[in-house]
Amino acid sequence: MNIESNNVVELFGNCPPVCQDEDFLTLLEDGEDYIVYVRNYVTSQEVILVSNSIMNRLPRDLRPMTNVLFVCNFHVLRQFEPEIRQYVLLESNSLNLFYHFFGCGLTDFWKTI
Repeated sequence: MNIESNNVVELFGNCPPVCQDEDFLTLLEDGEDYIVYVRNYVTSQEVILVSNSIMNRLPRDLRPMTNVLFVCNFHVLRQFEPEIRQYVLLESNSLNLFYHFFGCGLTDFWKTI
């Protein structure tokens, strides 16, 4: 194999993105604490990724096996409602993205999960 081939440079020169059909919204970020909503359009999946420190703050009976929350587990976010509300309201453009992703404001969101 000719290592100087243009194909090799093209293949290994730049790492392609894992998924171009994915969006995310940071719901909370404070030091090591984070909660991130991820929507994948190809698989029509929505998940929330949480840090270990957030997982450890959850009551034992609300902790999932992994740091990934699926839609059926979004209700555990209620434990962090004040922090998420404050972060989304203060972070530039987060409220607009929140409306885009969830189709409602913060108050209605908490009623639906």
